Amino acid sequence: MKIPAIAAVVGLLATPALGFQLDVYTQDNYAGQHKSLTNTGSLSGQFHSYKWQGTRSGHCAQFCNGNRDLGYRCDDYSNNAIWFTKAIVYKYPNKPGC
Repeated sequence: MKIPAIAAVVGLLATPALGFQLDVYTQDNYAGQHKSLTNTGSLSGQFHSYKWQGTRSGHCAQFCNGNRDLGYRCDDYSNNAIWFTKAIVYKYPNKPGC
């Protein structure tokens, strides 16, 4: 059975994107200098807030303060006041250490 073009387009638009993005900021409330990660990897510095968009991507964001693990998020989450020195984006379940 051939799917009509309109139905195919609607199906594509309804499919959630599998991408992810981590935005980190040097000040509280998503202010100051801004850096982004859209691939696996890490960012180091002195950060005070973040926005993580990763639901259904199979990736997670881990947050560290020095060698101290502050936790991780796999679902979308924002935090407007947290002090951390490293953010790591990784493919679940391969959680790295700080």
